[in-house]
Amino acid sequence: MKTFQIKLAEKKTKPPVWKRCIVPGGITFSQLAVILEAIAETEVSEQYEFEFYQAGIQLREWREGEQAVRRYNFDYWCSSDTYIDDLMGREPWFTFRTGKEKEYRVTIEKCVTDEKPYPYILKQKESPDSRTWMDVEKANQELRGQFQVTYGDPDYRTFDELKQEMKTGSFGLRGAEKPVSRAERNEKSSETKLREFADLLQKHLAENRNAQERYTRNPEMAEIMSSWTKEELKSLAEDLELKGYHSLKKDILVGKIKEELLKPSVMERQMMMFSDEEIAAFESVLKTTGYYPVRKDLELLEGFYNLAYAGIYNDNFSAVPDEVKKIYKKVNTPKFRKKRKRAFWMIRCLTMVIFLYVLAPISVIKEMLVKCLGEDISEEEFREIFAWIPDYQNPCVIRGEWVIYKEVLPQGLYNKIKESQGDLEYYIPEQEEILDYTGHGYPSRDTCCRKVKEFLIKRMKIEEEQTENLMQGIYSKISLGGGPSDVTEIFEEEGIIFPDETTVRDFIALLIELNNSTRMIQNRGWTPSEMTKKRPVLPEGQKPTIVPMSSLAAEQLKQASNELQQMGFTVDLDSGADEVETVFMPDGIAGHTVKGTKKIYPNDPCPCGSGKKYKKCCGKSKKG
Repeated sequence: MKTFQIKLAEKKTKPPVWKRCIVPGGITFSQLAVILEAIAETEVSEQYEFEFYQAGIQLREWREGEQAVRRYNFDYWCSSDTYIDDLMGREPWFTFRTGKEKEYRVTIEKCVTDEKPYPYILKQKESPDSRTWMDVEKANQELRGQFQVTYGDPDYRTFDELKQEMKTGSFGLRGAEKPVSRAERNEKSSETKLREFADLLQKHLAENRNAQERYTRNPEMAEIMSSWTKEELKSLAEDLELKGYHSLKKDILVGKIKEELLKPSVMERQMMMFSDEEIAAFESVLKTTGYYPVRKDLELLEGFYNLAYAGIYNDNFSAVPDEVKKIYKKVNTPKFRKKRKRAFWMIRCLTMVIFLYVLAPISVIKEMLVKCLGEDISEEEFREIFAWIPDYQNPCVIRGEWVIYKEVLPQGLYNKIKESQGDLEYYIPEQEEILDYTGHGYPSRDTCCRKVKEFLIKRMKIEEEQTENLMQGIYSKISLGGGPSDVTEIFEEEGIIFPDETTVRDFIALLIELNNSTRMIQNRGWTPSEMTKKRPVLPEGQKPTIVPMSSLAAEQLKQASNELQQMGFTVDLDSGADEVETVFMPDGIAGHTVKGTKKIYPNDPCPCGSGKKYKKCCGKSKKG
């Protein structure tokens, strides 16, 4: 009987808690949701969701009248109509959301043959601080009693129907001997529809082109680079660390670059930076004498074109020069493929240093890399992999036992950042989160980020491409400790105007929510919400004191002080503020002056007019 060995790990637990289990094949995702509810020892609502990130598919229960596709780049499949065998047979992992806040990363480790027609646990790891599990033997007895699978005709019942039957005391599941998924209620995302249309159009155009011309074009590297500007060639020569290239004529420079790029050691180093998807697209072209790739593959080939390892003509016909094919055949060994995987994840882990820490011990980045690779490595191996990354592509350097973002090296800025971070432990992201950050420049899948993006598109009527750039800037500002005023500077620079005060207030409310879920550099990657949970528990009945950091926050807290006091919170409007002298001219510049004082808070603009925050200007010296 076909079964799947999976590892179900609860997200945001440290140390991680997980269970390694066997689940039967021939069942639907609705049936799998019922099983995972029992295995995870948690409550799952009918709002649960399976997400296969790399396949771009989300599975949920079908609800009449409800919008099935929720994200432009994810297709919707109906859970009760879809058997697990196909997706779990070809995808490496998925996310399971319970609909009750908890999320699990489920790694599909292997497909195995097993005679036991029920799910069971092989091994589990718990943490006294965050989660303890039921005894394995007892849990397996319950799983066997509740989820014995009998194979026969397909069962397309919903999650709710299965749960209702179990409440009556009727246990067991019906699996399909020949699982056939139904697709009538599945819906394609906008991205899938556009891709299919583009592919169809591309295919139609290709079929109408002259077949002889299509298969006889054979580009050479020199021909590809001849269309580049002198500045583009110089930029590549600099990346390749060629000497004396500035004074060379264009045709000689092309020859020098070509000679360098065709060295096996250089090609290996360049190829190591590409993802599996990019390499697959390149090899698809390499195996032919040229063809018309679909839109997505064209995008994946761009990096190879920028190295003249692939030629892309004006009509999108693509081909790999024979001279490149010859060297790549020598380079593409099992040893190289292992190195490429390691280098691919290393560059992404180093990019996460920028997003989460700015600097961190080698041991922390090594732990992150080990998570991504799924294999242990020594510190010596880590340093070796680090050295593979070309300097122009590596955002970090190693200083002693520390990995440091290059931009904070001047004037020893990294030491000040390290001091401000204190002795906090480091947040270590999962592989899925790393891909999201490094692929988008911000956590695009975060709920708060989605809300802000939707606001910009729907309320502000900003185009999708510009919105993506704004999201990167917004997240960067907040992760560095910036407030709403810092974020609105981005909009001023872009010439974007808020239509009214209501829109401004609604946007700031979203920013406050986003702030609480943003991974802060000062917190070594932890969000403010996560930091709150890490604080010591106050004595029973005691509520925390709220201290504003800006005049705007003080005004809002003052207005809400009665409600907050009724809830048991103390509001302190004074301890975080300084009093500064003010001069007011009520009758204009020629009239009399009135002296007074006003409170100024750490995040207010400094009254000296420098444009900096008070805490980073005059307030800094005042606090000593």
